[in-house]
Amino acid sequence: KIRGCRCHADVWDYCCSRTETPIKRQSTRFLRVLLAFRGIVLDNDPLALCPIPGKTVIPSTGTAMNIEKNAVVTFHYTVAESGQEPMESSKDSQALSVLIGHGAIIPGLEAALTGKQAGDHVEVTVTPDQAYGERREGMTQRIPKKLFKNAKLVPGMQVVLPTEMGPRAMTVLKVGLSAVDVDLNHPMSGKNLDFKIDIIDVRSATEEEISHG
Repeated sequence: KIRGCRCHADVWDYCCSRTETPIKRQSTRFLRVLLAFRGIVLDNDPLALCPIPGKTVIPSTGTAMNIEKNAVVTFHYTVAESGQEPMESSKDSQALSVLIGHGAIIPGLEAALTGKQAGDHVEVTVTPDQAYGERREGMTQRIPKKLFKNAKLVPGMQVVLPTEMGPRAMTVLKVGLSAVDVDLNHPMSGKNLDFKIDIIDVRSATEEEISHG
């Protein structure tokens, strides 16, 4: 089932359940979290929606379906900063499944997928205005260290912290005895991102999936 507020530990290295440790060290799967953050360009304040593990996909009927609003799309992806080596690929792990038209992925990637079908290969460069916005000055904040539980923090580490508006990605700037300085710009803000997408399956979402967004 697609849930708008539940995470799946086998896909995310971070789980937003309040029973889980709120911070985990950056890993090769960190971008799985970033990919599913809804990019709010105006205030650069992304809200989190959870990726749907590929294992939950309901088989399609065999009739080719174009990607449109309220479609569930399962795909493998490779992503890189423009001109750089890939930062992550799902090819050796689970495919990602998302609900289209509900802010589950960045606008530029969703637009590139719209109208495509299962079996299509898509390559697109997504600019900051269609991804995570431009970097902004003055986006630093000092946060009580106790909110990070017992995490071993070092400058430059990218972390995810629960907030009232959902999990928030940030970068550690300085670690003190009782407080941590962080950069609240999304770690992927200001960057052109090159995506290579292989679409595996397209199906209509169930009413329950749509109601959860």
